[in-house]
Amino acid sequence: MGAENSKRKSSPKAAFKKKVCSFLNLSSPPRDISSQTIERAWKEKLDSDLFIQLQRVIFKSQNSITFESFSEFYYKLVEGTVDDKASVIFSIICSKGQENADLQTLRSYVKNVLNTLINLHRGNKEFSKWNDIGRLPEFYSCEDLATYITKDLPESFSQNKLENWYNSNGIFKNVSDYVYHSAFSVYEDHRTFIPLPVQDALVNIKGTTLLTLGDILFLNAALPAEYSVKWRLLYSSSVHGQSWQTLCKNILSQGPSLVVIEDENNAVIGAFGPASWRLCPSFYGNDSCFLFSLRPHLSIMTPSGFNSNFQYINSGAATLPNGMGFGGKQEYFGLFLSSDFGKGKVNNSCTTFNNFKMPNDPKDFDVRHLEVWGVGKADPTPEELGERRSCLDQDPTATALLEMAGKTMHSKDLRHAKPEDDILNDNLK
Repeated sequence: MGAENSKRKSSPKAAFKKKVCSFLNLSSPPRDISSQTIERAWKEKLDSDLFIQLQRVIFKSQNSITFESFSEFYYKLVEGTVDDKASVIFSIICSKGQENADLQTLRSYVKNVLNTLINLHRGNKEFSKWNDIGRLPEFYSCEDLATYITKDLPESFSQNKLENWYNSNGIFKNVSDYVYHSAFSVYEDHRTFIPLPVQDALVNIKGTTLLTLGDILFLNAALPAEYSVKWRLLYSSSVHGQSWQTLCKNILSQGPSLVVIEDENNAVIGAFGPASWRLCPSFYGNDSCFLFSLRPHLSIMTPSGFNSNFQYINSGAATLPNGMGFGGKQEYFGLFLSSDFGKGKVNNSCTTFNNFKMPNDPKDFDVRHLEVWGVGKADPTPEELGERRSCLDQDPTATALLEMAGKTMHSKDLRHAKPEDDILNDNLK
């Protein structure tokens, strides 16, 4: 597995012992460490089930452990190689003397680590906003994510198999490192696993989002790193109402976004659009785009490279599809939301994305809930670009109301017109 991951005997040095002393708030290393001392240090940090699992493997039914042995444990779990860390995990989930570990036991351990990650974030006042706007009773559940993370392992597996899994599983490896760095108070880890929600001060309504924290962790891990810190709520049908005009008004020119859709049978699917939404008669976007499923199971569908038909949105066209689409081709999108708000469709195949399989595939469906999160910066405004302010911008609310009433803002179309639009209009005449 390479030089970095090669097996070697772990040997804690003086520097590691100092870190353990600092973690336990001790001036010098004692001969033994009691289980009560460790409980006091971890009580407020670790998920209770994870603490029990760690306590069992550390103390082995004893009331104390030598400082040397605890330092060895710390070193392997926090500072050691990938193989060191995997060996500790194997000892946690597998009884002594057994050659193979059980998948359900590992899944339980992974869930406990994920729950600890959430516990470590709960002290953040901004983070608590997720709970304020969450809809589901199981908002804090990470059950589905634990299942997804361990899906490639058999029901029974060896330590070597676990090491290979751990080394290749970026989500869990990073989360595990973060949790144990924080648990041992070794150093501050600035990685972002759960973004902070940003919404209008008036939009603080229970049920704004159908996402669980497990969903948020899953999606945030799939996003490019620059989009993982803050998510801006652009639209929620529970808050803004079921209106195509309102949806467009809220999401156009707002930068990269996540679209989350729930159908009438509780399936939850969606897409990441890396390009800012703009009304256009053709596809655009780039290969950062992906589709996903959250319920009944988690999955990611990444670009296949077959074509670049990633994002589409149009409205008011006479001969082109009106709505929002991802993948496939016009009239045969992989995923499509009609401008006749509340109607959607998935097809049974889509060459734009690998492993394309939607839980509601293939059929037309009714949209029960729709939400869109801006995950990057919004497009610069005319003022930010140094352009003269349009009269259309003087009262955007009034403009939007006129549009909803069927009054077409012709000068608005002229302001945003592009040369390719002129060509298209000429061809349609």
